[in-house]
Amino acid sequence: MTRYMYDAVDPSGIPAGATLVAGYVNGRYANIPELKARFPHAVVVGIAVTAGFNGGTVLDVEAGDATPAQAPGWVKLRRAAGVDPTVYCNTSTWPAVRAAFAAADVAPPHYWIAHFGVAAVIPAGAIALQYKNTAQYDESVVAAYWPGVDPKPVPTKPKVSLKNVIAAAKADPAAAQGHTTHPSDVRPVEQALKAEGYLAAQYAADGSFGSLTVEAYAKWQKAYSAAHHLGWTGADVNGIPGRTSLTALGAKHNFTVIA
Repeated sequence: MTRYMYDAVDPSGIPAGATLVAGYVNGRYANIPELKARFPHAVVVGIAVTAGFNGGTVLDVEAGDATPAQAPGWVKLRRAAGVDPTVYCNTSTWPAVRAAFAAADVAPPHYWIAHFGVAAVIPAGAIALQYKNTAQYDESVVAAYWPGVDPKPVPTKPKVSLKNVIAAAKADPAAAQGHTTHPSDVRPVEQALKAEGYLAAQYAADGSFGSLTVEAYAKWQKAYSAAHHLGWTGADVNGIPGRTSLTALGAKHNFTVIA
């Protein structure tokens, strides 16, 4: 997903309807209250212009503001405050900023890079690119997820069809790995069996359910039965998944079993 962010000294110049805006948390152009008032439903990114100021998500490294050598100290300050920080600089300054982090032995931050007049393509190693300058505002293209600015994505549990997994396991249980019946349902199961130590890594993502996966699943059934004193034998431990064992495996390894 491509997103665009707008920043300006005067928030009134930013296009109405903007959903991602940036402004200054300190300095002569501090304007966060005005930004929040004009864009109450937008994500507002705060920019600090001095490295001694313990505020904001972004440090502005450019002439008249923070220097490359000061950036590592500000990043450490903000990390200590629980913030995942970003440093803004232009393309010509970027090497000096990265060198400063290496010299200070500080893990690099996220980078918001300025390079006007180029295509809206975020450079490798950056999280955003400021590529357009107008009389009213600057415009940036931003990654779909900006750590420190956006809420952390909530991982969704993959849904695994019991019917499809059974069909895959029964397709040819004597065969070697290789067939790909219902791979999107089988892969989470194989990854779980790998995590349990029953299936080798090279088979844990191929989406097949051949003899090796059947054998691995049988080991899981036996282990689950023993741990819960179920006394399973015969068809209950033959490597063909059942609802109880598959639901238990999913609960332990983050997938949901459906019909």
